[in-house]
Amino acid sequence: MCKFGKHNLLIYLFSTLTKNHALTEARVVRDS
Repeated sequence: MCKFGKHNLLIYLFSTLTKNHALTEARVVRDS
């Protein structure tokens, strides 16, 4: 259970980082 929870947390953090990166890229494209 502990490993499974950690795995889910990593996926959540990774997806959040990816989402933020995508939003940042979209913002840069919009500005230029």
